[in-house]
Amino acid sequence: MSPILVVALIILVTLLVIVLAVVGVTAVGARKVKRHYQGQQELVPGHKSAAPLNWTGSPKREALQHRRLVKAMQLARSVHSPAEADALGRQAILIEQELVRAALMPKGTKKKALDTTESLVSSVEELAAGVYERSSPLPMIETDLRELRQRLRLLEEARRELG
Repeated sequence: MSPILVVALIILVTLLVIVLAVVGVTAVGARKVKRHYQGQQELVPGHKSAAPLNWTGSPKREALQHRRLVKAMQLARSVHSPAEADALGRQAILIEQELVRAALMPKGTKKKALDTTESLVSSVEELAAGVYERSSPLPMIETDLRELRQRLRLLEEARRELG
């Protein structure tokens, strides 16, 4: 084999390896990004969302309602009330399924279906806010601060008496 042919073959194999590496890295990156966005759409951790991935940034009414639902569930899960968050999560999943169904309907029925889901999403938002407010640690913090002030006052009085 001629040296020029060997060099050309080496260059060709090198280019092929580089192209395959770029394709592999791109595929892994795309998969990671897709998983990230799918995770952002989950109403309940570990439960795959039925919503299409393009709802993440879509201005469509059903997508907006879904994002509101996701935010409400994030709020409900942010506190230590697993029973309430789980119950709310089950309802949110049912509403999500209705949103997906409504997205596939013709315009006339779609509007009616989305009006119904709109009120359900609002209810979930209100309930999530209620779960959050009920389990907010602020009243406990205020009580602890009051007790700490009282102890500091007593220590200050004791220090004045001693010296």
